Amino acid sequence: MKTIIIFLLFLYTQISIASSAIEICLRECSNKIQVELSNEATKQLKTLFFGKPLNAEKERECIGAAIALMENDIYSRISQKIPGDDLIDKMHNQLSNQDETYNTRNFLRYLLDHQYIRQHVLRRTEKRSLWFGSSESTSVIQSISPYASFAVDSSNTDLAEAPLIIDINAWRKEKTLEGIQYKFKKVIAKSNDKQPDNIEYDFE
Repeated sequence: MKTIIIFLLFLYTQISIASSAIEICLRECSNKIQVELSNEATKQLKTLFFGKPLNAEKERECIGAAIALMENDIYSRISQKIPGDDLIDKMHNQLSNQDETYNTRNFLRYLLDHQYIRQHVLRRTEKRSLWFGSSESTSVIQSISPYASFAVDSSNTDLAEAPLIIDINAWRKEKTLEGIQYKFKKVIAKSNDKQPDNIEYDFE
């Protein structure tokens, strides 16, 4: 019996450790890396979500702010390891719609696994057609009460800015969102971490 308890505790510990990592896609998911949030970003997430009651609408605002925070924390550290001079161009060349949708979904999964998100669940990824036969995807969340689904679109906003979180039906019917154009991704370099977390990756 004691052996079983020890094994279960070990298994729980391993699951907990694994869940702290976030898998990130780059270059049409030809590169996948495991990253963790910095201690500072984790503290900011706790401040954002905990300590105040949130309804579904307010929680979506926090989700948008959280994804912006996570992008800034992770992508700014990745960009420091990419050869080149221009920070904006470096990350723009690494991230496609496929990458951003995959990464946003994993950011949402992280927030759910750590119980930051309580008013929404994660739904399947959706795709829509654009002009000239192209298409793009988005991550989707569904509020528990009231029942409604929302696109969490990171591809049509700048990096480290809150994604567009809009009703999924409005997202589906638009070829592009009015007034939104694809932009180079902006990265805000972190300066408050004396020793940024080490990120292992392999660029081809």
